[in-house]
Amino acid sequence: MSSSDGARAGSLRFVRAQRLTRASEFLRVKNEGKAQRGPLLVLGVRESGRDSAFRVGFVTSRRVGAAVVRNRVRLLSTSRRM
Repeated sequence: MSSSDGARAGSLRFVRAQRLTRASEFLRVKNEGKAQRGPLLVLGVRESGRDSAFRVGFVTSRRVGAAVVRNRVRLLSTSRRM
C-alpha cells in the first residue's frame, strides 16, 4: 500500500476514506446497488462512478451478539488480516 491512498505504511486496515460512514451512504448502496447474500454476510455493491475507487461498510446484526461482540466483529472485519 502506498501513502498516496491515505494509509499509513504497514497498515492493514481500511482508512476512513475507504469506509462507508454515514447512514445515507449505506442507504444509497441498499437502494441503488446489488446484494449478494450468504449465511453469515450480506455484501452490498454499488458502482461509484470513479475509475478504481471503492468504499466498504460493515453492518453486524444483533443476532451476532451483544454490542461488544458486534463491535469486535466489525473491528476484525475492517482489518485486512482476515
